[in-house]
Amino acid sequence: MKIAYFLLVLIIMTGVIALVAYVIKLLNRKKTASAPGIPGGGQTEELTEGGWRGQHQGINYRGGYYRRGRNRPSSLEVVVDCSSPGSFKITKEIWLDRFFKKLGLCCEISTGDEAFDKKFFITTNTVNFTGLFFSSAQKRSLMNEIYDKGFKEISHDGKVMRAKISPFSPGKNFDMNLIREIAALLGQLAKNMPAAPAPRSFDKTGWKAKRIIAFAVPVFLQIIGVIAIFTGLTDYKPLDGFKFALSTLKFSIPIMIIYLWLPMRLLKGRSSSHREFLIVVFISLVAFISAGGGFSMLLNGKLDKAALVDHHTVVVSKDYSIARRGSKIYYFRVNSWREGVDIESFRIPYRDYRKVVPGKTEVTITTKPGWLGYEWLVHYKLHSPRGAGSQ
Repeated sequence: MKIAYFLLVLIIMTGVIALVAYVIKLLNRKKTASAPGIPGGGQTEELTEGGWRGQHQGINYRGGYYRRGRNRPSSLEVVVDCSSPGSFKITKEIWLDRFFKKLGLCCEISTGDEAFDKKFFITTNTVNFTGLFFSSAQKRSLMNEIYDKGFKEISHDGKVMRAKISPFSPGKNFDMNLIREIAALLGQLAKNMPAAPAPRSFDKTGWKAKRIIAFAVPVFLQIIGVIAIFTGLTDYKPLDGFKFALSTLKFSIPIMIIYLWLPMRLLKGRSSSHREFLIVVFISLVAFISAGGGFSMLLNGKLDKAALVDHHTVVVSKDYSIARRGSKIYYFRVNSWREGVDIESFRIPYRDYRKVVPGKTEVTITTKPGWLGYEWLVHYKLHSPRGAGSQ
């Protein structure tokens, strides 16, 4: 049935989304934090939402505090201008980073500072520039100082140097000196930027094109999978949707696992490879489940050359359910002709729902056995004194 199939897909997708959200949370190292005070005291006040600009020790800075929104966590960030030919992001290294490095999926710059390399994970596609930047012991010391003050993500995009806490809870007595101190530290980071030659990535063989291919294949499969599902449920809907959906997982999941070797090969070799691979895994899971179910329905119905089978019975009950936004879904039930099944339920339009009288309305259900062995609905026809409807 349509509802049962989508229920199965929804359960699987919910579990996968929860898992991916947890993994992404770990990879982004976003921990709830309250901004610490500066030793010796400082100017404390309630931090108001919005952006600001200021100057401290000759350094122009800007930033903002933003409360949690519908699609974003709360955050505090401080930004200073910083022009360079490179970019990077530095966060705390966690077990997932180490795991994928051991697998050889991702690569990271080594600064030669063992303690620093164990503590942080550097994400970059401009290796020459970033390697020169972090070769400075002073830069690494400044990074440590900013991180230890609660700013767990420090990044540079070629235009600005940014320090960020997210999620963030300021409390009532926020030390405003913290913002100025972080601005001063970022200003020092922004000085004497390396004038690196043309930036290169870890992989010289067209990593951008490979990344596009890695994402495009499952996205395209997802699109045609959704189309196949819609067509299958419209023209060749199986009577036992839940059982049918489970049967398709037996081949769609193994095929997906085999396929994942390709994006792994395409994405490997950069510092962000493991994050991108996890996203591809999620997209692929949804795509292969959708395509597997959709194409199986099409094959089960389209290639079914068996004769039509009519089942004459009486409607035993009718009912409706409330869908999203208050719309109603109408259906009727009949005693099943299939072994081991008690009731068959069929969705109908409202015009037919009005005609159905449980216990009196007769109906002819026409089905076919299915090329894959799953019986599917061809159409039904109501017979009642009030008229007839068909689907």
